Amino acid sequence: MRIKINTIFSREFCDSYQYDVIRKIEKLLDEELSHRFQSDLIETFDITVICMSPAFCNFVKAKRPKYYADKTLKPSNSITPVVTLLKYFTAEFIMDFDAFYKAEEKECFSVLGYAILNFIEALKYPAALKKFEKEKLLQTVRDILIENSIISVHDSI
Repeated sequence: MRIKINTIFSREFCDSYQYDVIRKIEKLLDEELSHRFQSDLIETFDITVICMSPAFCNFVKAKRPKYYADKTLKPSNSITPVVTLLKYFTAEFIMDFDAFYKAEEKECFSVLGYAILNFIEALKYPAALKKFEKEKLLQTVRDILIENSIISVHDSI
């Protein structure tokens, strides 16, 4: 399985190390999950992290998760004539602004790691993913984060 992490951040994050933290965790999870977790239902898990300051938080809400078993999109204003989404799952979650924005770079890794774990654990999957191994994915992500010292084995989510 592949994982992608997108962001919707408020302007306070411009040119900040938080973007580097997101990219490093995305790369780590993508590389490790492609070897350690295989699913017949999901090939790409697209996560969008929403982190907005209190002044802007009322303007952005997390959308419902969507699953595309096989969908062809034809964007009208794109140079790409056709985009095919195959076994593609997308979901969004809102992360605590104060915890992430005020954290030092090293702490940002654990704040994001725990936020991703909490998100995966609480996520309501669409009916088409009824047989998806949610607990196995959660445990695999937890193991990856612990092995790379992003979260502690003693802390619970």
